[in-house]
Amino acid sequence: MGLKHSAGLDSKDAANQAKCYGAAVRLLGTREYSVVELTTKLQRRFLSEVVNEVTTELQALGLLCNTRYGEAFCRSRVERGYGPVFMQRELEQNGLNKELIETLLEPYDEQWLAKAILQVEKKARTHRPANMLSSQPHANSSDNSENTYAALDCGTLTITGEAASDKTLSRDQQRQAWHEGQKERARIARFLARRGFPAGVASRAINQVMQAIDR
Repeated sequence: MGLKHSAGLDSKDAANQAKCYGAAVRLLGTREYSVVELTTKLQRRFLSEVVNEVTTELQALGLLCNTRYGEAFCRSRVERGYGPVFMQRELEQNGLNKELIETLLEPYDEQWLAKAILQVEKKARTHRPANMLSSQPHANSSDNSENTYAALDCGTLTITGEAASDKTLSRDQQRQAWHEGQKERARIARFLARRGFPAGVASRAINQVMQAIDR
């Protein structure tokens, strides 16, 4: 399959069209592109009229396809831990219409909570303040506040679990641990928002992980 030259083109225009076609095929050989994305890239080197003719021909040949690009994009971003808000925004910027985006994201609807939970767990492991996210006291520490966070319900000032039996915790220590818990929740919530997870999904994911840690 090759480029069908438009009628009436002189040799110079035909050569430019052939160069543009070759450049497009090489790009498509590396990954899928949306029509808008490939057009934008080619217009840096070639005239818009030439680019439009080439992308139209590529679509007719089945070499350039928004649906195929969207499917590949969604698989890649889901595997990398991104949520639907991020993906919808990126797909819109690359020229896909709302109906197609909804169709592409629909198969993942039941997965977003599980994906968000995985991100919370990873974030909790990589950013673990001394008195947060661990129910085990530190071996060399005499500060009882170090295991307070895991025994706290992050949304209340209720002490539970191991810390509940620790009568040495002062009210100030309890309050400090509660505030640190709230800061950690806010930090993770901001991270999930940047990843493109809806607020409701993010909140449920954080709650489930924190409850599991408290057990």
